[in-house]
Amino acid sequence: MAYLNGTPVGTATLSVAPASAGIWNLATLPEHRKHGIGGALVNAALVEAKKRHHDQVMAILMPKGMAWGLFTKMGFKAVCEFPFYIYGVSAEELEK
Repeated sequence: MAYLNGTPVGTATLSVAPASAGIWNLATLPEHRKHGIGGALVNAALVEAKKRHHDQVMAILMPKGMAWGLFTKMGFKAVCEFPFYIYGVSAEELEK
């Protein structure tokens, strides 16, 4: 969690298994975006993964999501794509 003056403004999840580590659920409140909070959360997750002896970390991102630019700037590269389905949400809504 990222806090500003005691208020949560961002979050990320690091999921760790014996053979893999992944960053999930990166989010920052809209009014706090573009201030480095997301990057700090990703960096903290990478540091923790390294402490746990994971040299490679994956990130699962929404298609064309806002986080794509952040992760590519931090050195992540696309290696595959997965189709996914969300009940009650159209593909057009996901692209917004």
